[in-house]
Amino acid sequence: MTKKYKAALLGYYGFENLGDELLLCSSLKILEESGIEREKIIVLSNNPEQTKKNFGIAAINRWKIREAAKTFSNCENLYLGGGGLFQDSTSIKSCVWYWGIMRLANFLGVKIYALGQSIGPLNSRIAKFLTGNALRLCKKIHVRDKNSFELAKNFGCENTILGSDLVLNLKPERMPSTGKKFS
Repeated sequence: MTKKYKAALLGYYGFENLGDELLLCSSLKILEESGIEREKIIVLSNNPEQTKKNFGIAAINRWKIREAAKTFSNCENLYLGGGGLFQDSTSIKSCVWYWGIMRLANFLGVKIYALGQSIGPLNSRIAKFLTGNALRLCKKIHVRDKNSFELAKNFGCENTILGSDLVLNLKPERMPSTGKKFS
């Protein structure tokens, strides 16, 4: 059975944080350059309407678990698109949420990949457990710094590669809906 989406993107998108929106832009470019058409990609966003407007991409509300489950049921791959998603310096909530959404995707048969991640800081044992458990679900993990590489290896993730921040792949250009330059 053919799935509607080849890729779902998960990150800290739709929170009006320029760095994370740049990560989304870079992730979209990487997927498109890999041969995945834009209409086969969907984004889990805090503000799906704004994400649709800014990037011309399908988006759902990341907080609506039923909507996420429906999307994952019709999706082949989930990509964690850059940033420091697994950290507990502000709160354990980030680790809990990303762990839960990744477990849901895995339960529904979606293949999971991590792109351009930084891992940590992880101060609590529960944060370390959740992060390691979630990352071990990934088919491939691409991290953007040596500390994250070492943490992933310590979690038993032998499928980890060290690279750079995804934003470094961007060339200055205009955002689709606003015409404003990123640089």
